[in-house]
Amino acid sequence: MRIRQIIRKYFYFSRGEQKGILLLLVFIVLIFLANSFIFSFEKREGINVLLLKQDGYKNFTENKAKSNRSLFLFNPNLIDSLKLDSLNLPFYVKKNLLSYRRHNGVLKYKDDLLKIYGMNDSIYSRVKEYIVLSDKPIIVKNIKPVFPGVHKGEGENVTIVDEKRKLVEINSASAEDYKKLWGIGDVLSVRIVKYRNLLGGFYSKKQLLEVYGLSDETFKNIEKYLVVDTTKIVHINVNFSGFRELIFNPYLKKEDVKRIINYRDSVGFIKDKRQLLEFSVLEDSVYSKISHYLEVKTPESNHVNKADP
Repeated sequence: MRIRQIIRKYFYFSRGEQKGILLLLVFIVLIFLANSFIFSFEKREGINVLLLKQDGYKNFTENKAKSNRSLFLFNPNLIDSLKLDSLNLPFYVKKNLLSYRRHNGVLKYKDDLLKIYGMNDSIYSRVKEYIVLSDKPIIVKNIKPVFPGVHKGEGENVTIVDEKRKLVEINSASAEDYKKLWGIGDVLSVRIVKYRNLLGGFYSKKQLLEVYGLSDETFKNIEKYLVVDTTKIVHINVNFSGFRELIFNPYLKKEDVKRIINYRDSVGFIKDKRQLLEFSVLEDSVYSKISHYLEVKTPESNHVNKADP
């Protein structure tokens, strides 16, 4: 009985309320029908299928980006990344150019741009006229110049090469001396001298190839102007040198130095540096390099073993 009373109390509607609810329901139905009727007359736009295709949309955006790029005068050594991005060149060429510059690479002539990975003859021919660098000079050998540096009839872009150019002794040359060689600039000349000081001198011309930034091409061009005086090499006494002195040489790693010191402690004194090879203290590849810098002196005798027979 109680439930019925509750229902009657809260859900009882008078006759007037019942009519109001019925009118509200009719009004809602009419609105729904009118909405469906009106929108049935609207013209639906077609779907652009091309934009739904990933490759097509990608090509669209790439072509739009390319349309914003153009060719203009630029110095590949100085152009900043923002201007370079707006230059009409392949992305990978621009990326490799910036990487080359980050490693202290410098382009001296227009043709040097062909050194950049990805730059081919076709791309180069298209941008050559926009490069703000000089053309590579024409080399004329053994011809007497009319004016210093210029050969008659060949124009201003000609360099006279003297076959009797002064030779450079690589163990005593200064950074300024190195800069006189083809392809050696301010940065590279300082690196060569620093590396030579770390080693204690060069025993071979080819050691210059170990200097970061010196290419095979540059070495081939300057090799005939180089000489080596091995008497200027600073040697390390393997019997009395401590850890710091030995590890200073780039050819020796921490493990190599420890083995040398341990072997020296076990035998007392090393009488011949070839013991380091014969008793497997050093690997062949390491010994072949470091042996040029090692000498053996013992307190019992003034015997000095510098070079292998």
